[in-house]
Amino acid sequence: MDTTFKGAAKRITDRDIPRIGATIGVGEDEIHAFMDVEAAGSGFDRYGRPKLLFEPHVFYRNLSGAKRAAAVKAGLAYAKWGAKPYPKDSYPRLVAAMAIEEAAALVVTF
Repeated sequence: MDTTFKGAAKRITDRDIPRIGATIGVGEDEIHAFMDVEAAGSGFDRYGRPKLLFEPHVFYRNLSGAKRAAAVKAGLAYAKWGAKPYPKDSYPRLVAAMAIEEAAALVVTF
């Protein structure tokens, strides 16, 4: 299975930022701060995909029972942040996590 998902994503322009901020209820400064911290200088990885950080501790929290046990066994979930280093490419992890429980793998928490 190809998990590189190569392709071109559309970059956010300066004209997009006020619209995005208004949509989610924050100012332009907050959008810029988020982009600077979370994107670390670029919002795209070496394949031109939007950067993605799959967080195993969040996946763990979103699962229970046999699905949690399967995710832990596969190395896709653990209880505490920082238990293991993140890989350079999170896309394969996301695909594997989605095979266990799609909704839990795709949940975003802030």
